Amino acid sequence: QSDVVMVPRPHLKELPSVAKHDQRLASELTTELEATLLRGVPLHLCLSGWAQHWDLSNTEAADDAPYTLSRQTQHFDAFLSHDWGTSRWLKLLAMLMVFNSRAAAISTTLVSVLSPLLATFAFGITESLGPMLFSFLTFWVILCFWQRIRQCFRRPLIVFMDKLCISQKDEQLKERGILGLASFLDRSECLTILWSSRYFSRIWCTFEVAAFLRNEQKRHIRIIPVSFAKLVFLLSLYAHVGAFAYYTFSIREDVWTWLAGTTGMIDDWWVKVTVLSSSFSCLASVLGPLIFYIGINLMKDIDSLRQQLSSFNIKRCKCYCCSVSHQDPVTKMRIPCDREVIFATLEEWYGGPKDPEAGGESSSRSSASASPNSFVGPFNKLVRDHLAGIVRETLEDISGQLRYGMCMVVVILMPLFPCCLMQNWMYLQDWSNSTLLIFFLRNLLNWAKLPLWAMLAFWAAIRNCELGLYLCQRKMKYMNQIVVSCLMTILTLILLGFACIPFEIVFFVTRDEQSLFFPLIPFMVIVVIDLCIFVPALRCKWLSHLSPERPLRAPYPGCRSTDELPSI
Repeated sequence: QSDVVMVPRPHLKELPSVAKHDQRLASELTTELEATLLRGVPLHLCLSGWAQHWDLSNTEAADDAPYTLSRQTQHFDAFLSHDWGTSRWLKLLAMLMVFNSRAAAISTTLVSVLSPLLATFAFGITESLGPMLFSFLTFWVILCFWQRIRQCFRRPLIVFMDKLCISQKDEQLKERGILGLASFLDRSECLTILWSSRYFSRIWCTFEVAAFLRNEQKRHIRIIPVSFAKLVFLLSLYAHVGAFAYYTFSIREDVWTWLAGTTGMIDDWWVKVTVLSSSFSCLASVLGPLIFYIGINLMKDIDSLRQQLSSFNIKRCKCYCCSVSHQDPVTKMRIPCDREVIFATLEEWYGGPKDPEAGGESSSRSSASASPNSFVGPFNKLVRDHLAGIVRETLEDISGQLRYGMCMVVVILMPLFPCCLMQNWMYLQDWSNSTLLIFFLRNLLNWAKLPLWAMLAFWAAIRNCELGLYLCQRKMKYMNQIVVSCLMTILTLILLGFACIPFEIVFFVTRDEQSLFFPLIPFMVIVVIDLCIFVPALRCKWLSHLSPERPLRAPYPGCRSTDELPSI
């Protein structure tokens, strides 16, 4: 893919009556825009047409129709920062995960609990398959269209998206909008970076981060690797298929009875465990290698991000104008240099102390003239130390990773909740109150183990992706990425087997006695393991290499300190 700027630069004619130096100053970036140019777009319009506006190849109408989707505003809920070389579909997945997954999780939970009650008492439907499928449908409808639904009864989220908030047809408005990006950032509550491996190599992307960090107010930076969203969506797909398989082979007694009668299998615990293990192994053999292949690529991207930030140099950032030698390929007119404009502004922000007696902006410019590019060292240090610290804590925050795992993966098991509660009625012989209580508690344990397994599986998948990257980097013989992905699938299945099979065996063996004590033992083991992984105070060192969270201090004056870190 060819290198392009975040927003296509306006093609400005040279002014023969203006000196070169004065012309550069006339085009400098500004932090203040008139109110009519400060425009935001509702998030549901930004996502409309399956993110059609994020497609660089999408040719727009000559009447500047996309610009009319935006409206004047003085506040932005999020500034969406991205590079145009990344696929629109990856950006769409990332935005759906960030902005819609929580609502989808809450809605799915409510529908999973209420739909069986409604089906039973209102329509007399005792079949549990219909409510379960309806819950799955609810998840995807809310995940894809929540912003449209939300704006019917709440204020829509207003975001900045360059292509929609800056005119693409009026060259004068385009120039003023692009040069005033800092004004949009100053009014943004959160900087949402849809990160790909190209991001920090683009000078306009770097400028957006610099403009946001220079503000001393405590605001959030949310960094979302787009490949992480792709991985989470694949895990969610696996959770859907796995939930349906578990419902079919474990919860549906009629299916199990039919299967035993057709094949002649005996109704014994080892047969049921074998069937369940075989079904999940078949699913894993199809989706597992693909999940780990994408996950290893994600870890490669994150590793390259760490290297990019640790050796960051603003002078190595690329821009479109320099790649075409400052000449428009079509009109052959000269294109002003983005690098000069951005460097002049960064010099003003980071180029050294101002002279309080000289006063304000002119003092800064005189300082910049006396010492050109004096901002390079301090700004590079800001990115390498402060921003790199935010990125490191953000990407390695396991609780932040779990948040999206809970909303996209674990919640898929909620539709099984009413199915598990009503399971195994035929084995209930005593209908006294104490027996009924134990019966429901057993079935509650039988369902509660599923989210615990899913959380453990999500953590194991992320950590085995890291292990897979390590093995790929060792460059051992026959250990290419495909082979490593298959090995990580097998390793994950073995780990989950040790966590899952003991409970299934104990629960199956004690179904006649309706014992609560024995199933509680393997259940509590899983609880302790999950607590050690996901609760920082109890996290064992051998389970995670992460250090306890600590506040980051601003290493450079004028840069905000971050006590509350965002999570991905």
